[in-house]
Amino acid sequence: METLFHDMMHKEVELNPAKCTFKVKTEKLLGFIINQRGIKLDLEKVKAIRNMPPPRTKTKVRGFLGRVNYIARFISQLTATCSLILKLL
Repeated sequence: METLFHDMMHKEVELNPAKCTFKVKTEKLLGFIINQRGIKLDLEKVKAIRNMPPPRTKTKVRGFLGRVNYIARFISQLTATCSLILKLL
């Protein structure tokens, strides 16, 4: 950490204390839960996607696919799973 802060000062990078969190074991960030073991999905985000009403227009389908794509790294065979939905576009 000391090296990181030294490099940041040297390159004149400023941090906003209101947006910084230090010495925490687990943190929610951008819809993910980050801890010492890695990155996991925030189950509240998954719940929100599951509770969405079925998309009935192309715009709604695109919105749904965008939300699913955001968590794509956690879904195996996403392309195959969404292939029928993609054909609707």
